[in-house]
Amino acid sequence: MTYLSLDAPRAAAPTEALRRAFADAPAFARLTVFLALSLAVTLLAAQLDGRIFQGENVWTKPIKFQTSLALYLATLAVFARWLPATTRASRWFRFYA
Repeated sequence: MTYLSLDAPRAAAPTEALRRAFADAPAFARLTVFLALSLAVTLLAAQLDGRIFQGENVWTKPIKFQTSLALYLATLAVFARWLPATTRASRWFRFYA
């Protein structure tokens, strides 16, 4: 049985994790940033536009989609570092990620 030692390496800084995500899966990381920026615009539109459809703001559904897609792509970008090197070097992965 192994225990966590007190001299275990510390987790990487958030900027290092972000830099690593852009290095491992640049397309996923760029699309995540794009969705986060477009989410800011959509949130602003939701505040300015008071239209209601069936009891909810009309901007609620786009906000949910942008949030879920951004989280999904961010997760893919972060976990790409654990893919085998041959997979990351493959033509398919380089094209889509």
